[in-house]
Amino acid sequence: MNTQSIANIPWLFDAYKQLAGMYATSQGHHALLLQSTQGVGEHELIQSVGHFLLCQAKQKTPIMTACGVCTSCKLINANNHPDWHVIELEKDKKSIGVDAIRTVINELHQHANQGGAKLIEIENLEILTEAAANALLKILEEPTDNTFFLLTTYAPSELLATIKSRCLAYPLLVPREITAIEWLKDKGTQLDNDSLKVGLRLAHGAPILASEILNESNWANRITFNTELYDALKHKAYLKLASYLSSENWLFHLESLIAYLLDALKYQSLHKIPDISRALNEALINIDRIDIISELALQDHTMLVINLQEAMHIRYTLVHNPSINTELMITNWLLRWQQNRLEQNYL
Repeated sequence: MNTQSIANIPWLFDAYKQLAGMYATSQGHHALLLQSTQGVGEHELIQSVGHFLLCQAKQKTPIMTACGVCTSCKLINANNHPDWHVIELEKDKKSIGVDAIRTVINELHQHANQGGAKLIEIENLEILTEAAANALLKILEEPTDNTFFLLTTYAPSELLATIKSRCLAYPLLVPREITAIEWLKDKGTQLDNDSLKVGLRLAHGAPILASEILNESNWANRITFNTELYDALKHKAYLKLASYLSSENWLFHLESLIAYLLDALKYQSLHKIPDISRALNEALINIDRIDIISELALQDHTMLVINLQEAMHIRYTLVHNPSINTELMITNWLLRWQQNRLEQNYL
């Protein structure tokens, strides 16, 4: 298989063969909807399937693959194919508006530049505005000839039911942890197995996202944050975390803290079972910092649940409303948590 995008991502091979095989035998749906965890390889899979669809001399048997040398393949490799339309989020925007959809719809009614298929690629389908989603629905219901939609969603429940009903839903699952760890090692990481497991679990099992978390800069940030978090917990001085949780990397640090809160709740349930070491290694995310988890687990169970819910609410609010004052929202939460923790000590 010479499909460059997935050549080094082995867990995508079967999905690619299945999808390309359907299109090779004219059984592929005009609208493919990948349902994926972010960072599994969804972008690479879409690129490979799209490349196969537009190739003018594709090999259909025994291995479905693009030729790599035809005019279409050369245009794709130059990231300049006129019949591959990508609708993506503009800088400083939080949603994709209807104008972006209408522009592409107008293009679809024109003859394909290369005389073959036309592709529309949209990632993060859930961030379309209502008007944009309705415009997309209309063209999905009445597609132009030889037109294919390659769509990705990370939140299927947020999509219009009518859009989902017009697509072939294809779940893209994360690989086995051992497979992902071997892949990370093949990329040249020098981190130990426990660190690789932590990175993967922080990424919800998605290896490509995990490789970003595990890069030198992000991993160093995590180590620094962990030091500050442990100190804040020991001294019940949670406001020390405000600068991290409202910095440029606030989302990374907040998601790390959410993972620790989840771990602490699991720890409270598991710490009395006989084979605790094995149980913790299998169940926890941050297996390299049991000290932080056990310190958090000293807190009242209800308090942990409340703070987990609040952290997740803050994350959702700030992601969907970037104009909100991050520092103020984070500081108010940490103040409440700190005060409740101090009061717990006096009970």
